[in-house]
Amino acid sequence: MGRDAKHLLIGSAARPEERKRLEEVIEGHPEIAAVNELLTMVLGPKALLVAARVDLDDRIDGGRVEEVSSEIDRDLREAVPDVTEVFIDATPGRGDSDAEPRRDPPTPVASS
Repeated sequence: MGRDAKHLLIGSAARPEERKRLEEVIEGHPEIAAVNELLTMVLGPKALLVAARVDLDDRIDGGRVEEVSSEIDRDLREAVPDVTEVFIDATPGRGDSDAEPRRDPPTPVASS
């Protein structure tokens, strides 16, 4: 019985078949060049967190990035009904050596 309930332990990862399905859903979007990292964590019964670091096609604009993120969120929840939280991080691929490092915008300096 303990082994059967192992997947319900808070803090454990999604079951392998759930993880595989989640990755397939994300990769199924044509705007996704690669899934660089996929993390899952059980938050409680019927509650699964999904965090994905993805490399998007460089040709899409900011508005489309938001749309794709919303579509992935919806599709993940449909594919695995226990998904309650989704975090998508659009990150340049590991081979993008020309990618600019992420920096916070400059803080305005108050003039006296």
